Amino acid sequence: MLRIGKNVVIDDTNHLESMRHYWFTLAVELKSIFVIIWIKTEFKVCQSRNEERILVKVRHDSMAKIKGYYEPPGGAYFENNILEIMNQDDLETSWDNQKKDFQLLKIKTQSKLKTVQGPSHQQDLILRKRISEVLRMNSSTEKKKLA
Repeated sequence: MLRIGKNVVIDDTNHLESMRHYWFTLAVELKSIFVIIWIKTEFKVCQSRNEERILVKVRHDSMAKIKGYYEPPGGAYFENNILEIMNQDDLETSWDNQKKDFQLLKIKTQSKLKTVQGPSHQQDLILRKRISEVLRMNSSTEKKKLA
């Protein structure tokens, strides 16, 4: 759907940042804007709605676990596009008011900086090399004695 210019909504709690990052990565690959729609709802309301479900209810221990591990969106670089609404707000009106502010984001790449090691690191390398030499020169029975 994204490839043909349609919006896609992932209807899931995505309570962990890592879960949301998966969807962000997919959106970047498809050159799409990634937006988190965070519908803030009291836990008691969630429980009540769960009880009203007819076919499949979420187990109480699962709901408590999600609540306990919930990582609110907005803490990671890829979570800049957030539409935050309260349970009773009108989603379409909120979307229309904010959609122009959402931006295409890119995946940040990490670079590793090589630093000069201190003298204790050099001593450790020399010691490891010397231990390897001693072990190579000794028979297997003598190696057990050295260990």
